[in-house]
Amino acid sequence: MDKSIDTLSSQERIAYYRALAFAALGCARDSTLDESRRSYLGLATLWASLADEVDWSAQRQAEIAVMCDCHQSNGDGEKR
Repeated sequence: MDKSIDTLSSQERIAYYRALAFAALGCARDSTLDESRRSYLGLATLWASLADEVDWSAQRQAEIAVMCDCHQSNGDGEKR
C-alpha cells in the first residue's frame, strides 16, 4: 500500500481490511498446521470485524449528517 491508512477514505479502508481478511483466509486454507490455520482464521476474523466497524461508523456519520442537515432547514427546504 502506497498511502498511509490515515489518508484513506472509509470505503478504501473497508476494502483494504476486507482484502487483508481474504488474504488471511487464503493463508489458513494453505496452512498444513492446525495451530497456524487457527491463527490465520483469527486474523481473518479480526480484519473482517474491523472492516465492519469502519463501515458501521461511516453509515452512522452519514445518518447524523443527514439529520443535522434536516434540523437546519425551516421546513420548505431552505436553510436558516
